[in-house]
Amino acid sequence: MTVSALESFFPGDLFVKRSEMPLTFELPKDEIVAKRSSFVEVLNDAISETNNAERQSEQLMTDLLEDKDVDIHAIQIAGAKLDTMVTMASTVTTKLTTAYQTLMNMQV
Repeated sequence: MTVSALESFFPGDLFVKRSEMPLTFELPKDEIVAKRSSFVEVLNDAISETNNAERQSEQLMTDLLEDKDVDIHAIQIAGAKLDTMVTMASTVTTKLTTAYQTLMNMQV
């Protein structure tokens, strides 16, 4: 089962399983352990998905330049997807840098 980078940021399922109101909003401990992944794994997955989107966009553009049968809308969608992913990666990098600088400037 492949999990996208966006889905991997959420520790629980995004779908309602039961209609009754839970007494607690915490996941059971066995589900937490099963769904836990390290921050580095999440970042690596996001980076690899961005690289895959870049390769796909470049391949579509190459196919267009080689006069192969390519849908223009697919090229536009791939470009917009890549642009969104790069913007998100840039934002996350900026936020991580800011958080790191804030932690380093704290006095203990």
